[in-house]
Amino acid sequence: MAMTQAALLDPSSPTHVLNPTVVFEVLSPGTELYDRGEKARALPTDRRTRADVLLSQDKPRIELWSRAAPSTESYAVYGAGDVVELRSIGCQPDLNELHLVAGIAKA
Repeated sequence: MAMTQAALLDPSSPTHVLNPTVVFEVLSPGTELYDRGEKARALPTDRRTRADVLLSQDKPRIELWSRAAPSTESYAVYGAGDVVELRSIGCQPDLNELHLVAGIAKA
């Protein structure tokens, strides 16, 4: 998770941040269907999140869902060596860096 402002915590569950700027999700083979289905549908539709980054655990692939405004959403897929444009946090990591930070790839 990346933040650009102070965290707004859910009063009913203080470990849940309600206003992340970017959420990074590592998709494992055992939970990918849940992460893309039930878990995604349970998220509030008025979220303040500007981007969701889905990192594949078993191949060099990243999916980026980004929102410039609540009604404007874009989708992009990145592969090995690609640079991921995370405008909402002013960051341009390459796919390999993100996989290293997430503990998916070895240095």
